[in-house]
Amino acid sequence: MTDGIPPQADSGLPQRQAQVLAHPSVAAQQLRPHAAMGPYSTALVLLACGLAAAHALPPRRVPREALGSWGGITPYIVNGTKADIKDVPYQLSMEQLFMHVCGASIVSENYAVSAAHCVAGASPWMIRVRAGSTWTFLFNWMGKTSGIKNVWYHSGFTFDKMDHDVSVLQLKKTLSFGPTIQPIALPAAGEELPSGATGVVSGWGTLSEGALLTAFHLRKLEIPLWTKDECAKLYAKPQTAVTENMLCGGNFEGDSCQGDSGGPLVSGGKLVGIVSWGEGCNENGKPGIYSKVSSSDIRSFIQEHANL
Repeated sequence: MTDGIPPQADSGLPQRQAQVLAHPSVAAQQLRPHAAMGPYSTALVLLACGLAAAHALPPRRVPREALGSWGGITPYIVNGTKADIKDVPYQLSMEQLFMHVCGASIVSENYAVSAAHCVAGASPWMIRVRAGSTWTFLFNWMGKTSGIKNVWYHSGFTFDKMDHDVSVLQLKKTLSFGPTIQPIALPAAGEELPSGATGVVSGWGTLSEGALLTAFHLRKLEIPLWTKDECAKLYAKPQTAVTENMLCGGNFEGDSCQGDSGGPLVSGGKLVGIVSWGEGCNENGKPGIYSKVSSSDIRSFIQEHANL
């Protein structure tokens, strides 16, 4: 067991061992998505302090806390292990004002998938993505970058409900595939995960309490994925409804969170989830919530805009 992580809480569900003891959610007693405290304010703050801290890698694990007090976006990735981009070559960093704000996934040479809450209110010229880099930091020169030609997010998305939390980005540059840049396959509409399935979530997220900076080194972790009935039991009285377009994942160690908004959750070689939101971080029995890629609404949205 990792030091500082409490024993697994009794959720009333079958116990399932996973390699990592945490789940993506938010560090407050209110609903929050998992991106960085607002793309614009975050980038301005980080622009001032990023260079000074960019050389220092954060510690492996600490309690999580919101990056901003205005109720905006918060990325976390705590626990897990350091990863090379070759381990998850479909992983993208979404940047605004030269700073990482969200994750995304490569689905073809010209398209990527992310969360709606990462792009809502942003114009394409404000966003770029970085592929093929293990690192993300201010003025990063590693990997390959592309501007965004078009961005779409689902018309059913709202911040109060967090339903239909999906977006599609059309890249200005065609990606050249290789060991560090590869697309991830998509599930078919209606495709369900087998009982006992696990998934790998990856990204860059804050590793220090109250930190203003996301992690510089990519991390990944494996989490258990829960069935619809298990998820409904865990979220019997949620602050917002857990819908058919959502997927539960993660353990019940309540003192840490992880995840990176818009980033990939992969199981069986397919993109099954998109990091979306969570309810609290210290509440036992409440795993993170991902947008469910195989739901008919989300899958048809991706098909419409990415032709996949």
